[in-house]
Amino acid sequence: KAIVADPPRLDNALENYRKAAEQDAANLRAVRALGQTYLMLGRSKMDNPPAASQYFSQARQQFELCLKVDPKDLEALKSLAKVAVSQRDESLLADVYRKIIETAPQSEAAGLARRDAQMRGFKI
Repeated sequence: KAIVADPPRLDNALENYRKAAEQDAANLRAVRALGQTYLMLGRSKMDNPPAASQYFSQARQQFELCLKVDPKDLEALKSLAKVAVSQRDESLLADVYRKIIETAPQSEAAGLARRDAQMRGFKI
């Protein structure tokens, strides 16, 4: 069930996912969900750039933790690309697009990464 970008609900989800991730750091689903919650909170705080930036940084940390355990975690890679776009980090975005294409070259995500990379002028 999707969580609507409603700050009180997101705060509740954040607490639940944080507890689950702390109890079992190998639970990539919980770590990924924690990252996605941070990402949603960051997007909900775009009117407050310092707060948004902090949430995006925390989201990035969670997705990078997932990728340390499973470098081919396509969901974590796609979410990390969203963080890169939100942070306007072109270098990170190009790197993530390369990894998506290497990980799942025939996937829809790879096709989208190729198209966006071409539009942005990335050498992939």
